[in-house]
Amino acid sequence: MKTKTSHAIRRTQKQSIVSIFSRILFCPLLLLISANVSRATDHCGTIGLITPEHWTQADAPHRVTCDIIVNNLTIDPGVTVYFTGSYQFEVDGYLHASGTPTQPIVFTSTNGVGWRGIYFLNYGLPSELNWCRISNSINSGIRVQDSWPTIQNCVISSNTSAAGGGGISISISTANDLVLQNCTIVNNTAQCSGGGINASITPPGTLRLQGTTVAGNTVYASCFRKGGGLYIACNAVLESNSIVTANIISGTGSYSSYGSGLYCNSGTTILRNTLVCSNSYSTDSPAGTGVYLNSGQLFATNSIISDNTGNGALYVNGGSAVLVNCTVAYNTSLGLNVAGGTATALNSIFFNNAWNGTSYGAQIAGTTNVTYCDVQGGGYTGFSNITFSPFFLGPGVNFMLSPSSPCIDAGSTNPIYNDVCFPPSQGTARNDMGAYGGPGACGWYLPPVICVPSANQYAVTNTSVCISAGAAGASPLSYQWYNGTTLLSGETGSSLCFSSVQLANQGSYYCVVTNVYGAVTSTPAVLYVTTNGAAILDVAMYAGVDVAGLPGRTYVLDYTTDVGPSPVWTHLATNIMSGMEWFYVDMDSPFQPRRFYRVELK
Repeated sequence: MKTKTSHAIRRTQKQSIVSIFSRILFCPLLLLISANVSRATDHCGTIGLITPEHWTQADAPHRVTCDIIVNNLTIDPGVTVYFTGSYQFEVDGYLHASGTPTQPIVFTSTNGVGWRGIYFLNYGLPSELNWCRISNSINSGIRVQDSWPTIQNCVISSNTSAAGGGGISISISTANDLVLQNCTIVNNTAQCSGGGINASITPPGTLRLQGTTVAGNTVYASCFRKGGGLYIACNAVLESNSIVTANIISGTGSYSSYGSGLYCNSGTTILRNTLVCSNSYSTDSPAGTGVYLNSGQLFATNSIISDNTGNGALYVNGGSAVLVNCTVAYNTSLGLNVAGGTATALNSIFFNNAWNGTSYGAQIAGTTNVTYCDVQGGGYTGFSNITFSPFFLGPGVNFMLSPSSPCIDAGSTNPIYNDVCFPPSQGTARNDMGAYGGPGACGWYLPPVICVPSANQYAVTNTSVCISAGAAGASPLSYQWYNGTTLLSGETGSSLCFSSVQLANQGSYYCVVTNVYGAVTSTPAVLYVTTNGAAILDVAMYAGVDVAGLPGRTYVLDYTTDVGPSPVWTHLATNIMSGMEWFYVDMDSPFQPRRFYRVELK
């Protein structure tokens, strides 16, 4: 045994096989540490006090045998750091731990009890955790005290805390931001507050989650339980497709529970292109199973709150909440419950909430200003609202609108809310209600989905015909058409067209649509080709309008594709009633995504 000037103690011994399994919601992760490791390097005490220290794979695995204080340390990709006891990894200086996607840096324990986490304490140097895996701590995976390290591409899982913040506990009094970028905070547990994250930062300092998932975390114990996923007592921004999902509040006794997904205690919280879904409780019914606003301000834009279980998906206890282009759907209770404070909703959808087993109940409770919104059942203060089904493509595609949705081009006429990105927005420049309308819709990172399935086509030889695949998703979208299993070279547009179709072209065709976030395959469409003179049977659904009126009176039938505050009506037909009924068939209706009708007595 020898002691280095850095005060680290090092020795070598036989290391057995160690396997670490981290089960992460959405993308299961398997980390397998190399078998038959012939040596281990032990560390204890102060690291890098006199000269910087460097932990490499050549000396791996690295084993911590007492409390560590880091002054200057670099850890290479692929290094595993084991803790043999309940020891703390304190960073008082500079830590550079940057792994790679294929060679992450692992911090974990081998003692079956747990270690005491990574603790950044009172230091402003730009420490970094990148592509790291931090698990099995009994005192939060990461604690940040008046420091602001860079934390990105990290998985923080299966940690616990007897206080708040099972995954990450943050306390910053120096008004600096802390950014978590593309991280996953999963399956952590804390008593009382913040199963995943507990944050307190002095303004204007802000907690920023960018593309970060907070999933499957739990708050428990006999206390006032707050924030199964996050407890926030500061300014916070959740953006860039961050996800708060499957977090739980658990516990017994007479104590209340608040915010299974997100508890906003104070400050200003901004949700931007964020999904809050499937958060729940296991005992008493909490208020605000999606988001609970205790005080301060909440601004939610282009976000989705869905499938949460409990009393109010968004619960406003105090402060003010503003929702713009949000979709609140399929929650078991009220979509928005305003028990105190104020709430305003614009260009948003509240639908299919509060299912009682036979029907949907009220979508909103309390004083709320609702404008240019689609609210099931209606009846709320505001103007230019509609009550039609939004025709979601389905929860499985994040509540995108079908092309026939009445919410398309039904939002505010103010140009500042105009749609900018097509897709995910649809129709004209006028705002689409819901999470995919307005300029903020550009912030969604969406894999492609098929909005309009390819339809079978019938053609006569030597005529033109096209098969189309209507897709939406983050741009750019790429298309590739196939005939059966044969790739059609050069056919890379949204439509496959034949300028002079022949019998040899008859067959089954489909398209694969891709972007950087995924791929989708359209339903095969069959092209039927016949020679000149042969009959082709075409079946289509036509809108039939049945008008009841008085004989001898004149009635005018109009249609519009927009039921907003200033719809443009187009004349369709005029009829002088010869009897008590006039039945009109709109022959153009099968070729239009949607039409609304009115009849006027002249």
